[in-house]
Amino acid sequence: MKTLFLVAVLAAPAQAASFYSEADLGALIFLGGAGDHADPGPALGARLGVGFTPWLYLGARVAGSTHEAVVPTSVGQYFQLYETGVDVRIAGRVGRFGLFVETGGGWSIFSTNILDAVAITQPYRHAGPYLSGGAGLEYLTENPRYAFGLAGDFAIYPEFESLQTLSVRVYLRYSH
Repeated sequence: MKTLFLVAVLAAPAQAASFYSEADLGALIFLGGAGDHADPGPALGARLGVGFTPWLYLGARVAGSTHEAVVPTSVGQYFQLYETGVDVRIAGRVGRFGLFVETGGGWSIFSTNILDAVAITQPYRHAGPYLSGGAGLEYLTENPRYAFGLAGDFAIYPEFESLQTLSVRVYLRYSH
């Protein structure tokens, strides 16, 4: 298995590392029981990373989303979900189109204790790890440094009573 991995890495076309940045806009939806207590909301994010080969990328990301809580103790109260983490992306291109799959994880923070009322978060426990996986499609513009994309991710938050989210985003990517 190690030999196969080394052959795949060494057989990649020679290139210097490429750096990229992304800015994204989308929506985050809570699934399962959490979806009954948190409305979908707008999400913003940013990524910085490096491509070691034409198909393997490592990145760091930050993201935030705003949601209205639907709990019996309060009406019209909002909360934010903040995330910071790393991801690994495997990508391929055909012409001007690219496909990728990604996986990652990091740390998430809820901005308020409003979800304590429905046992999604617990008093004094509003931060914890997350794991995510997703895929996307991108289109390279005439200038190959820019690309537009559409992507989606599924995430789980083990510290928060089986909390799961689905996010969908459009993004602009710049590579150098």
